[in-house]
Amino acid sequence: MAEQEGGRRRLRGFESVGDMVRSLAVVLGAVLVILLITLRPHPNPVKVVDATEARQAAAAVATFKAADPAHPPSGWRLTSARFTPAAVSPSGFSVWHLGWVTKGGRYAALEQSDGPADPLIESVLTAPVDAGPGTGAFAGWERWTGQASSWQAYVKTTGSTTLVLFGSANDAELASLAGSLQPSS
Repeated sequence: MAEQEGGRRRLRGFESVGDMVRSLAVVLGAVLVILLITLRPHPNPVKVVDATEARQAAAAVATFKAADPAHPPSGWRLTSARFTPAAVSPSGFSVWHLGWVTKGGRYAALEQSDGPADPLIESVLTAPVDAGPGTGAFAGWERWTGQASSWQAYVKTTGSTTLVLFGSANDAELASLAGSLQPSS
């Protein structure tokens, strides 16, 4: 089939390079418009929180002195802080929790309770497995791993208080957290 162009007839299928460039420009223009409409800057999904209220609640109600880092490791961002008193806790025991995103982008947290260790371990690890005693910075702690995840936990019971450091953080990051904790009574 022939086309009429400026008085000349051109056979279909014999378009010029200029015709292809114009067609490509129209398609690229449409793609650019779609990209401009759909692309949006993504805000940082990590929301930093203030632990002041949770610390005050724990100090007022807890039967234990809540463990807290004197100086959290540099570059860590606090993302969760809460104190759940025994009266409203599903376990019937008070629970203190702080959680961070580490400088390396992993999760590290501490939980402390006036209840037994087993329910606390089961609340932070999926299918926990006792991995034996801790070593180095964790001498005197028990090490646990999650069977269904790469999370790990270190557990220490002192008197009637159980402290658990856990998360996807590596041993060095968790040791840094343990070293920054103020002694709890």
